[in-house]
Amino acid sequence: MTIKNCARLLLAILLLFSGTSPVLAQTPDQCASVQPARPGDTLTDALSDAPAAHIDLTRVETSLSGETLTAVFHLKALPETLTFNRTAFGRGAKEYQWEVAVDVDNDRGTGPGGFDILLTAYHIVFLSHEESGADVTAPLQEMLEASVWETNPNGSTGTLAAADLAVSPEDNTITLIGNIPGITPASRLTFSAYDVEFAAEADQIECHPSYIRSRSPWGCNAAAALALPGQTVTAETGNVIDPYMDITALSASLSGERLTAVFHLRDLPETLTFNRAGTPQNVMEYAWVVVVDVDGDPETGAAGFEYQLLASHSVLPSAQESNVSAPVESKAEARVWNLHPGSAAPPGRAVLEASAEEDTITLTGLIPGITEAARLAFRTYDYYGNADEVGCFNPQLQITLSSQCLVYAAFPPGQTVTDEAADAPAAHIDLTRIETSLSGETLTVVFHLRDIPQTLTFNRTGIAENYKEYGWDVSIDIDGDRETGNRGIEYLLAASHFVLASRKGSNAQAPIESGLEANVLKARPDSFVFMSGATLAVSPEENTLTLTGTIPGITQESRLTFRTFDYTGGSDEIGCQDPSASQASADGPAAGASQELAGHIDVRDIVVVLDGETLTVTFHLRDLPETLTFDRSGVPANALEYSWEVSIDVDNDRATGPGGYDYMLSAGYFVHPLVKGSNTAARMTDPGFVTARILGLDAQGNRRPAAAAIIVSAADNTITLTGNIPGITAESPLRFRAYDHLSGSFQTPR
Repeated sequence: MTIKNCARLLLAILLLFSGTSPVLAQTPDQCASVQPARPGDTLTDALSDAPAAHIDLTRVETSLSGETLTAVFHLKALPETLTFNRTAFGRGAKEYQWEVAVDVDNDRGTGPGGFDILLTAYHIVFLSHEESGADVTAPLQEMLEASVWETNPNGSTGTLAAADLAVSPEDNTITLIGNIPGITPASRLTFSAYDVEFAAEADQIECHPSYIRSRSPWGCNAAAALALPGQTVTAETGNVIDPYMDITALSASLSGERLTAVFHLRDLPETLTFNRAGTPQNVMEYAWVVVVDVDGDPETGAAGFEYQLLASHSVLPSAQESNVSAPVESKAEARVWNLHPGSAAPPGRAVLEASAEEDTITLTGLIPGITEAARLAFRTYDYYGNADEVGCFNPQLQITLSSQCLVYAAFPPGQTVTDEAADAPAAHIDLTRIETSLSGETLTVVFHLRDIPQTLTFNRTGIAENYKEYGWDVSIDIDGDRETGNRGIEYLLAASHFVLASRKGSNAQAPIESGLEANVLKARPDSFVFMSGATLAVSPEENTLTLTGTIPGITQESRLTFRTFDYTGGSDEIGCQDPSASQASADGPAAGASQELAGHIDVRDIVVVLDGETLTVTFHLRDLPETLTFDRSGVPANALEYSWEVSIDVDNDRATGPGGYDYMLSAGYFVHPLVKGSNTAARMTDPGFVTARILGLDAQGNRRPAAAAIIVSAADNTITLTGNIPGITAESPLRFRAYDHLSGSFQTPR
């Protein structure tokens, strides 16, 4: 049986919680009478229900001797060798895995999905068998590792012991043997086989969902939280480096439905440093968080939690790297978030009090339905890795702390929503109301603003070329699925202005409507590209800005969020979207990046040679060092850290391919969670670092990778990319980009 998994699983999520897909419901007729798999059982699976023979399970035999479990995976075919360390998937990717998950106590309420132990044979690209090269063909027995892992209620894991592994291409079997503490003949087992090349299609035994699919999308539930209102509990100290994140005690009290939660910390200074150098814009820098289970029901809310009360600070583009020292209460903002899935409720206000004398952070907010029986969990968070928690905090929420958007709260077309006035510094981006309407697939959005002047100043001094200066954006989630599009957003309907090189620093006064361009942008996995124009109308008399555009596939069930932006004046939003999505553009980098390009992305000349359908592009750069620093502090996990790209419109038709582009020839590097912040110096072409490839882009933005060649010359300050581009001609338009996550980007217009 084939199951769907995350498209790219890295080591950090190898044994934490690989994906947030909902549990697959089994039909009563098919699987209701199937008994759980136990040690000693032999189970069979359908043949050819996986895309590759070496992960196509046909039978699994198990046996138990004391606490030693043996599992024999029978596969459709197992070759003598496989290709390991495939550079197409990048350093840190889980490349292969054959896994047994063990519910030791046969209790689905303990461990993620009920599973306590994992027995796994696996290979991680360049992080295991590091002496081997890239794209190496080798026997499985030489390259695979086997381990026993313990899963913790909060989703984290730890290695318990090594395991034994035997591979037999003659018998088409992989055998795992490991000591499983506490296992009995009544323990429950599941099985899976995985290859990253077919990341969307792992195999499992029919009617026995694998560990990944049978566990909850949340790492733990409210059962492990604390019944705390009216009580005080103490916590272990000294396990967190920074004292302002180290919880020593917690107390909570109720007045009606108003919750007051107090974080007692080892030491809270008079001031903290905010907007620290290296912290990316629009990410959460600090947070003190309480999640609340009001009804004791693990099936309601998010893994049983219905509300979240938190104080947090996120780095605005205008304040990035200002390194300002300030009291916590002057920079952090307190909110109450509704965690019910699909909730469109905007966040509620809350009160934050910080006391350096008492070393406390106190949060107060209205929690609908809360009683003395409510259960709470607590967490502190610092972007640079310090965190503490008491109670079983939800791992999914831990991950969303990297964004200022903690809960997906969006609105259907046809709804009018309001926002508090004067909560944005500039009147022309201060939202007071949003009206939306839908006619077929034509969406109209009216931004009501505190004040719209007759003119704005465009291309202001200090804003670099190609940077976004103003924006009024609508993010559109067509299908309600956070796993599709760009972090759940399929389209942007946007009015924006980018500073052109020829007008940089001109400080031109102009009517708003004449200075903005309105477009519909379509999502790619890591950006948005032009799809079509849109209609813009601005009324200073009514203080409105109206956008109208055609959004393919939009329905009354789609969800919308709204954001305004001024490079020097902050932003405002209604609904909750990923900040990186709202600032993505086909024609410029995210606003607020460094205004001085680093030498390795400062393009001085580009030479293009076409020989048949073989394209060679040479980027001549101001300065290309022998080595670059990879996995730098301040670059989030899974983010694109460096890239040099050529987008190719082979047929000169903007209606084909995303934004009209059919292929991308690129060299790039993504940061993997396990090595984030390691600040590794390496040559670009060292194995596991910059990878060159061709991406064929279909109309939906999906990518089909193919190999490309890269030559790097620090002596000549050049990067040369070569690849075969089907259908390319001398008339095919090209667009070029050089990108550094921390230093901005160079990009040519279409």
